[in-house]
Amino acid sequence: MSKNNEIPLQITGVTYEDIMSHMNAVDRLTRSRFGVTHSKLLQIKEDLEREIVDAQTAFVNASSVSSSYVDSAETQSNSDSPRDRRRIHGSTTDRNSDAVECRTTALEKFENKVANSSCEPRVQNSQEGGNNDSNLMCLSVGTYCENQKRGPRACAVSGCPNRRVQGGVCIAHGANRKLCKFPGCSKKRKVAGKCSAHGPQRKRCDEEGCAKAAVRGGLCIGHGGKKKQCSVEDCAKHSTTGGMCKRHYDEFCGI
Repeated sequence: MSKNNEIPLQITGVTYEDIMSHMNAVDRLTRSRFGVTHSKLLQIKEDLEREIVDAQTAFVNASSVSSSYVDSAETQSNSDSPRDRRRIHGSTTDRNSDAVECRTTALEKFENKVANSSCEPRVQNSQEGGNNDSNLMCLSVGTYCENQKRGPRACAVSGCPNRRVQGGVCIAHGANRKLCKFPGCSKKRKVAGKCSAHGPQRKRCDEEGCAKAAVRGGLCIGHGGKKKQCSVEDCAKHSTTGGMCKRHYDEFCGI
């Protein structure tokens, strides 16, 4: 094999001279140590040379195939055929044409609706700074002329300018609010359809002469209905720590 048949360095990194020097070294080593015949080593060398040739052929074929593929791709991209352009840009063209068609149809419907209208639509004129876009937007939202313009329905209460919401009245006069069932009461109901003033009466404290509402055990908070009182005599404050209020507990601890 000549020097021109050596494999490119970017593929193997080993030249033919390196292989031959290695084979000569192996030849001397194997014959001296393992008793391998010279004919066997020549056969191994021929096999290696055949594999090198096959690798070179495969590399050349791969390079030619890749270059031909690049050339064909460039030729196809530079094609001026209308059919090729449709194949590449077909989906985008279809979407754009559909959008234009939809806009045209909507505009035609709008023009027919304005032409068949019995009244003249209220359009902002050019002196007020209006333009064609603002006029189209004003018409498209369905504005009324002066004869057909309607305002919100007013509250049924005389003199009230607020808009009615429910029951013919505005929110300020009881709309969306459930009122007390007691006759003549306009307060909002709380329990059992009545307000807190006309609803079920809360139980009062059992302590004689106390009109406060009972919280727990029939007693109000001041008489021990919720918290225990201070254990110090004649102290009506609630106990916080050790059965005493904060002041007596601090005195007990010497603080």
